[in-house]
Amino acid sequence: MNILCTGNNKQIEFLPIVKIVKKIIEKSRCDFFLDQDIVAENLVIKSVSFKDLNKINTSINLVISIGGDGSLLSTIQKMGNNQIPILGIHNGNLGFLNQTNLQNFEQSLNEILNKNIPINESNLIKATVYSCNGDIKYEMIGFNDIVINHGNLLRMIKLQLFENDQLLNDYSCDGIIFSTPFGSTGYSLSAGGPIVSPNIDSVIITPISSHSLSSRSIVLSDESKIKVIFKSEQNNINIVSDGQNYNKLDSRDFVLINKSKIKAKIVSIEDDNDYYMKLRNKIGW
Repeated sequence: MNILCTGNNKQIEFLPIVKIVKKIIEKSRCDFFLDQDIVAENLVIKSVSFKDLNKINTSINLVISIGGDGSLLSTIQKMGNNQIPILGIHNGNLGFLNQTNLQNFEQSLNEILNKNIPINESNLIKATVYSCNGDIKYEMIGFNDIVINHGNLLRMIKLQLFENDQLLNDYSCDGIIFSTPFGSTGYSLSAGGPIVSPNIDSVIITPISSHSLSSRSIVLSDESKIKVIFKSEQNNINIVSDGQNYNKLDSRDFVLINKSKIKAKIVSIEDDNDYYMKLRNKIGW
């Protein structure tokens, strides 16, 4: 088995964890690789091979992400169309997505390496950006969410949303969040959106600082095709996936939001805390 390790190498504990992970992997007679994007001058580990996670192929069987939720999301973004089973080791602050932590990652990794890897597949959300003449300009995917906003500019965005070609609502707001159930505990929650169980196949639409008190979050089926049209000419509009990848939008563009055919592959840990226990621990229920 070939295993690649990535994550946030700016955290103090990152290097010691990598060394332990490398030792466990090699003891199990598997091959260990590091993501070449995270190599820093002070990261010194003997006898290590490197691979580019952005251009990875099927020779890697498992990816280990060390860090917070942002590290796991960044890893999913890097893998793009070629999603590989991923194990997240939590080494950050508030986090919902990683499956194991500093206290039990050694036991979890040993169990994974000694039996078949159980996988939970999760649908990603996709944004397709079209020019005014209907040509595709680019696509983006997200595990948590896709957000349209004005960046740091304090300006209002006026847009229309359609669900399956039927007008949903007009919005005047600072931005709008299209979230998966997993992402409902992230940016969408902080903007006033609902917490949605990951067992419910859905997309959550949450306006950011809406200028109308009647504009609230709405939960739609993940089979919906959601079209976004800008109602006025505006500059500096951003579209962001998982807080990681940014692109610019022209107000003459339109955006189609729907479920991606690509699925994230998250390793399942048998003794991992259940979803509601995580909610109670993380947000103080």
